[in-house]
Amino acid sequence: GLELPWVGIVLCNPPYSNILPWALKLEHETRIGNVTGAAFLVNADHSTRWWKRLTRLLPNRLDFDQRIQFKAPPGAAPSTNNKPQSLLMDDEYLSRCSSDLLCVGTLWRVQR
Repeated sequence: GLELPWVGIVLCNPPYSNILPWALKLEHETRIGNVTGAAFLVNADHSTRWWKRLTRLLPNRLDFDQRIQFKAPPGAAPSTNNKPQSLLMDDEYLSRCSSDLLCVGTLWRVQR
């Protein structure tokens, strides 16, 4: 995902252990005009460098009312999710979201 170009509308669920390279990739692909809309599903962690970078590009934030429980792939041990998630989105991605998605949490917009 980091080596290939991103094009068009992008939804990224990066590895939560190292989100910064994915945020930098979005900055690059947006700057060169490849990405026309984007969203990132991330842990709600406002204290990180990657959060600050992403929210500059993705000013809309959907905070989910419940923690997302991820299904383990076949053969992997299931894990529990002990952190809340947010979906960070730009205006283009948000405009394409279903109202069903937007009613599962609180939608915020970063004011500049």
